[in-house]
Amino acid sequence: MRIGVIGAGFIGQAFARQVIAAGHDVMISNSRGPQTLSSIPPKIGAQIGSLHEAIGFGEIILIAIPFHQYATLPVEPLRDKIVLDANNYYPDRDGSIPELDERRATTSGLLAQHLTGSRLVKAFNAILASDRAKPAYCIPFDREGVRQALDEAQRDIDMPEGSWRR
Repeated sequence: MRIGVIGAGFIGQAFARQVIAAGHDVMISNSRGPQTLSSIPPKIGAQIGSLHEAIGFGEIILIAIPFHQYATLPVEPLRDKIVLDANNYYPDRDGSIPELDERRATTSGLLAQHLTGSRLVKAFNAILASDRAKPAYCIPFDREGVRQALDEAQRDIDMPEGSWRR
C-alpha cells in the first residue's frame, strides 16, 4: 500500500518507520517543503515530497501536524481519500481555539468539517511517538485495566498536563 504522511515530526516519522517495516511504501512531507527533509529518507527509508505530492502518492494519508494548522490542508486533493487523523490540541502550542476550549467541538469534528468528502479515521492520537515502536498505549494497561479506565473516564475532567508521561 502507498501511504502519504503529512507531518514529519516524531509521530509522522515513527508511523512511517513502522509501516515501511511492514512492507508499505511511504512518502513523507511537511509544510516547509521537501528541501527541509533531506535527513529523513536515510533514517527511515521513506520517499520525500511536497504536501501535494504526498497526497497524490498515498492511498491513505496520515495527518500528524500541529492542530492549529488543520485549516491549511487542501480539501479537494484529499476528497475520497482515507485520512488518518493523529492530531491533538495543545493550547500552549496551538494557541486558544474557543470551540475546543469551551467543548463545543472536537478536533476530529473540526477536521471533518474542513475535509468534506474525506473518509476520516481518528488514529494514534493517544499514543506517544516513542511508544509507536512497542505495544503500549500511554499507560500500559491489560484488557481489564483498559475497561476499568474507560468506565471511570469523565469527559469534563482533564488529566493534569503531562500525567500520562512516564
